Formats: sequence, structure tokens, C-alpha cells
Amino acid sequence: MSLKEKILIADDSEMNQMLLEEILSDKYEYVMAKDGTEAVDILEKNDDIDLVMLDINMPKMDGFGVLEIMNLRHWISEVPVIIISSESDVDFIRRSYDLGASDYISRPFDLTVVRRRVENTLMLYVRQKRLVRLVEEQVYEREKTNNTMINILSHVIEYRNNESGQHILHVRTMTDILLRRLIEITDKYPLTETDISMIASVSALHDIGKISVPKAILNKPGKLDPEEWEIMKSHAAIGDSMLCDIGMQQSETLMNLAHEICRWHHERWDGRGYPDGLKGDEIPISAQVVAMADVYDALTSERCYKKSFDHATAIKMITNGECGAFNPLLIQCLLDVQDQLFENMHTDPRRFDYRQEAKRLSDEMLEQKELMPNNRAHSLLTFEQKKAEFFAEQCGGIQFEFDHWTNTVHLKDWNAPVDQREKSMYLTEWNDVSLLSEKDWLAMREKLKATTPERPEVKMIVQIPVNGEYRWQRLTVKSLWTTKYKNYAGVLGHFKDIQDEMVRRGEDVLEKCTEDSIAHLLKDLSRVFEVVRLVDPKTNENLELDKDGKVITTPIHCYEIWGRNEPCENCISSRSLEGKEWVTKLEMRDRQMYFVLSKHINVNGRTCTLEIASHEDEAECTRCGGDNDAPTRSSFMNFYRDALTGTYRRLYLESFQSNLESADAVAFVDVDLFKQINDTYGHPVGDEALKTIANTIRSGIRGSDTLIRYGGDEFLLIFSKIGEEVFYERLKQLRRAVQEAKLPDYPEVKLDVSLGGVYRVHPLSEAIRQADLRMYENKAKHANGNHAACR
Repeated sequence: MSLKEKILIADDSEMNQMLLEEILSDKYEYVMAKDGTEAVDILEKNDDIDLVMLDINMPKMDGFGVLEIMNLRHWISEVPVIIISSESDVDFIRRSYDLGASDYISRPFDLTVVRRRVENTLMLYVRQKRLVRLVEEQVYEREKTNNTMINILSHVIEYRNNESGQHILHVRTMTDILLRRLIEITDKYPLTETDISMIASVSALHDIGKISVPKAILNKPGKLDPEEWEIMKSHAAIGDSMLCDIGMQQSETLMNLAHEICRWHHERWDGRGYPDGLKGDEIPISAQVVAMADVYDALTSERCYKKSFDHATAIKMITNGECGAFNPLLIQCLLDVQDQLFENMHTDPRRFDYRQEAKRLSDEMLEQKELMPNNRAHSLLTFEQKKAEFFAEQCGGIQFEFDHWTNTVHLKDWNAPVDQREKSMYLTEWNDVSLLSEKDWLAMREKLKATTPERPEVKMIVQIPVNGEYRWQRLTVKSLWTTKYKNYAGVLGHFKDIQDEMVRRGEDVLEKCTEDSIAHLLKDLSRVFEVVRLVDPKTNENLELDKDGKVITTPIHCYEIWGRNEPCENCISSRSLEGKEWVTKLEMRDRQMYFVLSKHINVNGRTCTLEIASHEDEAECTRCGGDNDAPTRSSFMNFYRDALTGTYRRLYLESFQSNLESADAVAFVDVDLFKQINDTYGHPVGDEALKTIANTIRSGIRGSDTLIRYGGDEFLLIFSKIGEEVFYERLKQLRRAVQEAKLPDYPEVKLDVSLGGVYRVHPLSEAIRQADLRMYENKAKHANGNHAACR
């Protein structure tokens, strides 16, 4: 069984279907419909559709028609709909929302907009789905108990007379069906879901008074004489009296309904019923509906005094008034649901749609309504939630929960402002969480794979961004497992800030530095880092140790290494002096990024700052090793490289966009048929395809060009100092090179990419947007056989 969300894409254009599937990638399962009629048919036959993406203009039935049917059949409350259309008329959009659409996306499609809106829409329905699943089992157990009691009562009745014990179950089912139709066609009777459930359940008591009627009268095969008929009619008042004698503390509403049904289920709309001759709406609606259900089942069942009538005949007899007069609204309800009645009367009447009741309870939870007063389990659950929140707040730090079933992550940062503490998201890729480096993410994932229900805990020391600065954290995660079957269910995690603890390990050494000890420290650090130096924080001059180990001033300023002629605006040495603590920043030199760390130290009474920096290239990370105990080593973990392809990550673009604004050209690259490769050969082969394509592109560009893995199977190329003709020719060369590339173990796999480029478009964000649009235009042209377009 697939754990992916299932999306129904209803669009008469195969191209649009293909584009949406490419945009949303293989994280979802897809079902396609080419018109509205087919979409409705799919929804009718599949109860596992999580989202509908619906075009307006389609043959046979348009999108509005689909929405109208979804409203009529109450699907719209459980299955969200996003309209996808080129129609921009405000009336179209307004009508879509009026019919229950959750969102409206206009064509041409914007990659980010489509992905985010789909994720956000699905997210809104996750909470309700989880609640339904949690409540469903409890409701099922409750209904199983109710049905057991009704079955007992049925057999008591059956023992007393020759009526089938199924009669009570049939009456209950029909009562429920008629009441639900009644509230659909009129608001005259303001019945809630709870009212309907209670009336249907209490209907089982309608003939309880027959226990006092002699068996000879109950089972007489012929017509009753007047005296016998009066005794038979007495069962209604006797049943009401029996309820009064119970002497138990019961729900007032429940007992009122029981009295109404027992006493008045033989009253008739025209006042010719018994025992009290009530007329019209003097008869409670509960008794009116049970009366009709009682008559229908009596007609369609064989009794000791009559043969059974078929369904159609029974309906005709009731509507013609042959069995007494009924409320015209109930006659209309009977005609409306007659097909449903026929189906239900020929199936097990003990069947109960407990999902509907679970949906009602979950809706009440979502709206913070009070549940049934005897729902002790819910009260205890609420108490435990409040207790857990209290202890979580005392622990502080950053906490997260991962739900395996819904693939969602919920983050809570207790250090953030109250309105920014919580964040929920779908987890599609490691960088969706934007906390761990990819290296740490992969390490944590591997450690979690090794956990078991008996050994569920993992601990790591990592760095995460906190208020713009990377800080050391102790990460503790615990895998969750179901109690009965030991199935993996999710993860709980907690980040505890240990920055002070980590740097304190080296503080004693640094604070007590002598000229002898600093020489050894600088020598050791130089084995790991590219730049290791002492700086005078007041004059910005570099300091050195002479041959005798004395600290001397040099004419070189610390900022010169970064290609500047004046002190940096964000001078790390000055900041470390002010705060007396470790300070970090990022610097650029020759289009390469460096991590810089600075700490105030005192060398024989002289104020200095120790400054160390390392190029973020993978080779440097290899030199740093994996020792988490030394902040000077792991401080420079590679946060900006994609572990799979070796290209820059999107975070690199976000961090250094200002440095890239002067770029001459931008190109978007998307891997063609990537989902097909994954589906046919598996994700490991898909990964190899991505690596091969990335390496091919990297070998075809200059060192001054930037290749970024933008997300999934998309890459971004940024070129500086390049002519327009050279740029577009370069894109064609790159595409040809990818087409010629082969996967060694899978030579039959054909690699290809779609590219879209723009030249001298600024700002960079606009260049990226336009390049993305051109890439999708070119992808469409490729599908139609034109393989030359790169502009």
C-alpha cells in the first residue's frame, strides 16, 4: 500500500497533465482524468483521493459541474480541490470559491506557486484526517457495543412473537436514512448529527411494550377481534410506562426521545392514530419517522398474519395512504431514498458507517467544541496534552515531531517569539526543515534506520543556524513505534544549545596563552585550516611571532586578504573583542566562500584575536574529519554543498545572492523524464543519473560559473562575463553533452535535459523567474519533437 498522497488531475490536455506531474515530482501518486465525467467516476470508485486538481473548461462535464456533484454528494468536505485554469475572469474565480474550491492557480504554471499551494492545501486536511483515524476506532467500538445491546433486545422481541429479530435493526437503519434526507430538504426540524444518532438508536425501543402483550395475541395467525386489538394497541402506552418505571439516571434528551417513540409511533398525521390521537406536528418528529420505518418494514416482512409485499408495492401503499396518513415531507423523503432503502434492506442492517460519526467528532475537536460529557478518554487526552506542553516549555530549545503516516514535521522553537514558535510542513527533501546540514541529515537518517523499538534513541552533536549564526547543539531523537505490531510511526527530537559548553573546552587554553603555548596552538591549527593568524582588533594589523616567539606587529591589515582596502563593515575581530566569545561569519574571495571564526585571547597581557578560516570546498571538509569534539574542526562543515551531486545547494544562492547579482546570464536546467527513470529502474539509478548530469554540466562550464541544485531534478546555472551568443551556444553544448553521457551499468537509460536561459536580466530573482518559464516552454517543445530551443 502506497503511503504517498494521491492526486487526481482532471484536465483535457495531456500536456498540462504531464507538466503538473513533472512540477510536483514523484512525491505523489497520480490519477488522470480527461474530462469531468471521468473525474466524477474516479472519485466515486476511489475513496483514497487526497486532492483534486481541476480544470474548468473540459468536454462532457466542465469543472463547475464536477464541483456541483462533489457538493451534492458531500465529497467536497473531505477532498480539497484546486482549480487550474487559464481563465482569469473574476466571475470564474468567484464561482469556483463559492462551489467549495480550496485554491485557484492560473496558467501558465509557476513552479514554486504550484508546489507550495499543493503542499499547503494538503496540509490543511492532514489534521482532520489524523483525527478521523484516531476517533474512528473508538466510535467503532462504541457502535459495536450499541449493536450488541440492540441485538439482545431484538432476540427478546423475537422470543415473544414470531416477528423477525431483524425488524428492530431494519427500523434503526431506515430511521437514520429518512432523518438525514429530511434535514437536506428542509430546515423545519433543526436536527443535529447527535440527534439523528440518538433517535436511530432509541428507535430500537419502539415496541418494548409488546413484552406485556400475551403471546397468543402476538402470534395469532388471523385477524384480531376488537378486544384483542385493544390489548395489542395498549403496547404503546405500556412501553412508555415501563420507561417511567426504570428509575435510573439517564440523559434527559435520550429518555425524552425514548418516551416519544414508544408512546407515539402509531400516531398518524391526520389524527387517526393511537393512543392519544395526536395530529400533524403535535407528533414529535422522532415518532413520525420511526412510525414510517415501522410500517415499511412490516409491509416488506412476512408475519404470522400476512405475506410480505415487495419493495415497490410497499412504497406505493405508504404514499397512497393505505397505511395511514404521514407527513408530506416524510413522503417526499421516502420517495427520494427508496433506492437507497432497497439496497440497505438487502444488506446486513447491523452495518454502521462509523467513519461518518468519526468525522463528526473530529470536526467538533477541530472547532474546539465540547464533546459528549461522558467522553472521559478525551478529557484525559486533553490533560495529557497540556501536561506535555508544560514540560516541553520547561525544556526549551527546539523540538520537533515527525509523523510517518502523513509525512509531516511539526517544529516548535521555544526561543522564538510566541507568534513564530510553531511551524508545520510536508517533508519532501532534507532541506525542507532548513536546520541540519545535508551531511548531518543523512547521518541522522542512517542512525534512525538502525533503531528498534527496544533501542529507539539516537544522540548527535550538530550545528544549526540560530538567529543568523551557527551554534552547537546536542540533538536527541527517538523513533516511535506502534504498540501492537511494532510498526515505525514517527520521530520525536530535541535540539539543546551547547554552544557555551563546546567553546568552553578551548577557553582555558586560549585565555592562558603564553608565547610558547600560542606557537604550538597556531602550528596545530595550521594543519587543519587554510588561514590561521593573530590580529590586533584595534588597528586591524596582522600579528606574527618572531624567531624568539615574541608577538610583533606587521604592516599587513587583516582585511586585505578579502580583497578590501578598508576594514570590513562586519569586522569579526572587533566583534570578538566586544563579546569576549567565539564569533563567526562568511567571506568571499575570488568567488570562493570561506568560513571565518574569531576569538579574543590574551598573550602575555597583550590583547589579540585568534582568527581562523577555511575554504568550504569538500577537500577541506575531508581534512576536517568527523570529530565533533573540536569546535575549530566541525565549525566548517560543508553547509553549502549538495552531498549527492557535489553542486552548490539552494542555500548558497539564498546566502550569497547579493554577490551574484552582477551575473550576465542565468539558465534553468530540468532533467527530462526523471520520474520515469525512478519508476523504471529505482531511485539509486535516478541518483546516478543526477550525479552524471551534474558532473557533465560542471565539466562544460568555467570555474567562475556557478552550478546550483535548485531542488529535486532542477539545476540553476549562473554565468558572469560571458557574451550573449556564447551563452546560448554554451547551453546547446551542455544539452548535447548530457545526451551523449551514459550510465555505466545502465547504458539503455537515455539522459536529457530541458534548458531555459535569459541574458542581462536583472535583478537576479527576475532572471531566475524568466529562465524557469523559458525552461518549461522548451520542455513543451521537446515533447512535440523540437529539440533545438534553449532560449
